[in-house]
Amino acid sequence: MATAFTMEQKFYTDRLKARGISPIIPEGDDRAETHRIIYDELCRDVIDVKSRLTYEAIAQRLVDQGCDCLILGCTEVGMLLNQDNVGVPVFDTTLIHCNAALEAALA
Repeated sequence: MATAFTMEQKFYTDRLKARGISPIIPEGDDRAETHRIIYDELCRDVIDVKSRLTYEAIAQRLVDQGCDCLILGCTEVGMLLNQDNVGVPVFDTTLIHCNAALEAALA
């Protein structure tokens, strides 16, 4: 889950496919709502319970479609989703990048 650009552009999905991963992205309405929440709320530091519930419902729909993990592909998505409210493994790209930067700095 990320901005519409990230979810829709082949730049990302093709790289996942090249590594044998079959990405499932949200349906059009869910992509639009995910995108709207990022820009209209999360980028403005607005954390809304209704939006969290919306994200949880979108994540569940993806799981119902066969997703076995969820990539939080935008720095703000982790403000609403995490391993505690998603029923499959979550890959928070913000945390992954932070951990990699820390490891590089300490090496």
